Amino acid sequence: MLHQILFRQVVALTGAHLSPLVFAVVGCILTRAFYLLYLHPLASFPGPRRAALSTWWLYSVSRSGCADQVFEDLHRKYNTRALRISPNEIHISDSSLYQTIYSQDQTFLKHSYFYAGFGTPHTAVVETDRALHRQRRKKMSHFFSKTSVRAMHHLLYDKVDRLCTVIAGMSDKGPLNIYNAARCMTVDIISDLGFGQSFDLMGQVKEPNFEADFLQAFDLVVTTLWNRMYLPPLQFIMTVVPPSLTIGMGGPLGAMARLLMTIRGAVSTFQTARATGKSMCHKVLFDGLSDLDQDELNAEAADVLVAGADTTATTLAVAINLLTANPKPYEALKREVRQASLKSVEDFELTSLERLPYLVCTPSMACVKESLRLQTPIPGRLPRIVPDSGSGAAPLVVDGKVIPPGTVVGISASSVHHDTAIWGPDVREFKPERWLGPEARQLDKYLVSFSKGARQCLGSNLAYAELALALAMFTTRFDFTRDETMTPRDVEIFDGFVIGFRGSGPRVRVSVRDP
Repeated sequence: MLHQILFRQVVALTGAHLSPLVFAVVGCILTRAFYLLYLHPLASFPGPRRAALSTWWLYSVSRSGCADQVFEDLHRKYNTRALRISPNEIHISDSSLYQTIYSQDQTFLKHSYFYAGFGTPHTAVVETDRALHRQRRKKMSHFFSKTSVRAMHHLLYDKVDRLCTVIAGMSDKGPLNIYNAARCMTVDIISDLGFGQSFDLMGQVKEPNFEADFLQAFDLVVTTLWNRMYLPPLQFIMTVVPPSLTIGMGGPLGAMARLLMTIRGAVSTFQTARATGKSMCHKVLFDGLSDLDQDELNAEAADVLVAGADTTATTLAVAINLLTANPKPYEALKREVRQASLKSVEDFELTSLERLPYLVCTPSMACVKESLRLQTPIPGRLPRIVPDSGSGAAPLVVDGKVIPPGTVVGISASSVHHDTAIWGPDVREFKPERWLGPEARQLDKYLVSFSKGARQCLGSNLAYAELALALAMFTTRFDFTRDETMTPRDVEIFDGFVIGFRGSGPRVRVSVRDP
């Protein structure tokens, strides 16, 4: 038995003269291990033994940046759709249950332990209380409605147009980092929309690598996210120590301090502008959040900036990388966009772009949605708690087994997006045309990049508008080709909750088209 083996190893390591206290500690450890492996309500669900014993296995897998690939391999190894990945957590690969777990009609609450790692309590992204979340979301939802996003067109056009100008000016300087370029643009968009003043990253970059201090700080902070989720003392320290004391430190702590100071400075500047009666030339998100206290405002600003910038930019970079690697769909996109002869600001309005089915098709999208499917910006599980029978929810059954109430469960977006039963045997291929057929509306039910239900991403309309506009303007003005010096590691995906790249990210060579 496992507990006997463990006991013999402990004796061998510590010697025969064990004190009663050591015996007691070892006995507790062995008793707990025996319970978790053989008596726990999840004991019958298959998975690695180390996962059943503690959260350290899940922590190490998460830190590897490829958790979903590990889960997929283990689902296959154990021939199960319900995989035990920690003492009280099940990863589910049954796509048909996604709507059950994440729909607004069910009471699967967010797992507070997991979301506490973000360090932004009570924001629209992490709030676990349904009533409080509903209140916060109501304050912000109108700003991100499709009607409101269409009214933002001139601001969006100006930002994309500026990036095009910067790209054109750097086209003769060698390969261009389109990942960083896209991030500079989306940060400038969401900071302008959020605070009424852009961070102006596009004005700071001077080289085609598009490196900016803000992006470097953000990348360092992302590397700590799994640590903060699974090591609560670290999150506590980072929360209670003022950024002004850690800003001079190197590494992730210093980067987080710099990032927080930048965000708090933007909030403060916005508040001062409003207090002095300064008018804004467009609607500003934080006008609708003026009743929040300072800590809540700073936390919401941090979440909005990350959710509204990095995820959209990563999807844009992924789309360009996939298009330049697949000439046939790229040529189809160029043919469609260029035949439309888009020139004026009005030509690029979302209502006009929606008439281009290969770029945007109503109700589905082609190149944009296929990029979101293949490499979704938040690929991993979003943990929820199985409700008890008193909530009115039906039992959650997977592989003929009832998952007990109180269990943490999750379905990765990546699992749904690579389910051959939904997408077919070519599930790993980049095929925008799958969104153009009569089955597109059905497929749309399983595109869960922005989740579903009451917790669906607030900014999905804005993200789609930015992506469609940027791809249309890029295709009109440039020809992109892959940088031949790029290595597989440069574009290898790393899952830090939001995806990034292990290397530089996609790089392209740019040829400016004649007007």
